[in-house]
Amino acid sequence: MQINFNQMKTNYNYISINEEEFKKQKVKTNYCFIAVILFISIVLLWINYFYSDIDDIDFSAGVGCMVPAPTEIVEATTTAFNTVESQCDSSPCISASGDNICGRDDVVACPTRYAFGTKVKIDDKIYTCLDRTAKRFGDRFDISYDKDIAGARLWGVKTKQVIIYK
Repeated sequence: MQINFNQMKTNYNYISINEEEFKKQKVKTNYCFIAVILFISIVLLWINYFYSDIDDIDFSAGVGCMVPAPTEIVEATTTAFNTVESQCDSSPCISASGDNICGRDDVVACPTRYAFGTKVKIDDKIYTCLDRTAKRFGDRFDISYDKDIAGARLWGVKTKQVIIYK
């Protein structure tokens, strides 16, 4: 099948275009596409360069969101727990906030003075307060290791700097 470049029919009239003009137009379109891709690449490189030092980005929702400035820095006892019945209750995946925390590695149980949803930073990792520690443990923060019992045991009991973002 051959295309007649001398007469291409549109809905309203005939236009006249030769093969060379058609190729030039195609090349211009390709250059525009390449220019747009190049521009997007430069913008992404610029963002990566200028924001690569930011430690306080929360990627837990799949999208980087700036975390507000810290409101409190405390030295606290930190422990780890697993979402298993022997350490929780009959529904270990449902936290005190009502959220399903199974399969997540960004959850921490906080003392009652911190609201659910509060962000805390322990060892350069940002956690979301979705569960509660028992009142008898005072100001302890309990990091969820989901089903990784060995990882929780390895964490043990540590005194850490905890940065609170409200």
